[in-house]
Amino acid sequence: MKYKEDIFPGRTYCSCSNFLYSIYNRVLKPTPKTRIYIDYNQEKIVIECKICGKKENIPFSRIKPKRNSCMD
Repeated sequence: MKYKEDIFPGRTYCSCSNFLYSIYNRVLKPTPKTRIYIDYNQEKIVIECKICGKKENIPFSRIKPKRNSCMD
């Protein structure tokens, strides 16, 4: 099950068929054809395609690292 959970979480393409990003093992991996903005007030990351301008909002909760129980 862990194998599927690590690979499945997110892949997004824009209208010009450009691959924007993937989330693998809770790590965000954008492509070079994107711009990244961080909005700390709304706790999200905005990834924008440089070619067509499509914007994708990703909440911090999808990429925050898991907490260790010893650090709580």
